[in-house]
Amino acid sequence: MVLQEQLQKQGDFLFRNRSYFPLIYIAIALIVIVYHHRHTDVHSETIIMISEVMQSTAIYIGLFGYLIRLYTVGFTPKHTSGRNTKEGQIAEKLNTTGLYSITRNPLYVGNFFMWMGTVFSIGLIWFFILFVFTFWMYYERIIYAEEVFLKRKFGNTYLKWAANTPIFIPNTLSYKHPKKAFNWKKIMIREKTGLFMLFLVFFGFQIFSGFVNTGVLSLEYNFITYGFIISFMTYFGIKTLQIFKLISID
Repeated sequence: MVLQEQLQKQGDFLFRNRSYFPLIYIAIALIVIVYHHRHTDVHSETIIMISEVMQSTAIYIGLFGYLIRLYTVGFTPKHTSGRNTKEGQIAEKLNTTGLYSITRNPLYVGNFFMWMGTVFSIGLIWFFILFVFTFWMYYERIIYAEEVFLKRKFGNTYLKWAANTPIFIPNTLSYKHPKKAFNWKKIMIREKTGLFMLFLVFFGFQIFSGFVNTGVLSLEYNFITYGFIISFMTYFGIKTLQIFKLISID
């Protein structure tokens, strides 16, 4: 099997099984938290200072990534290249406006910052470097598989857009505002889980870190705790409205 076929096959596999990636990451992160606690005393003052800065900015980095996802999804039309299923890729239109005019993968950029925030909360530089490498390897294959599909589906239209739009890191200011209005209902329904899961991971890491450090399960009344409570209530409320069919995407 040639390299291109391997990359596409791996990308399709990783996309279909993407729900397992967070579970693997969380398991590894909990082990790293224990390691961090046992070896903090051998760190230099500089490393400890960097660790504290990482931890203090973590939640804001995660929320920044979530805002990127909100902005992207809110302007994404139906049946576009931003929607996929377990059965494969689905796209009847190509996204080229909004954040898609400055990067070909704004949702993955948002995911990067959301995950990076949780990694920063642990406060280890080497774990952050490992995360960046793993994220790159993971999403590189998914993006490759998606772009093979888009190239076949849209041909020259896709090639022209791709030639002028970076894969991941924006390097242009040629922003094109979407013609469609921002859909608040859509982001409430589709992104409620993302916010809840983000605060759930931060809250879980906070509780676990406290237990590892003190041996006692304790609740800290801070921004993360309140954010977890509010995001859970929001998720539960919207989910209830969906179950009773009181809210849906137009």
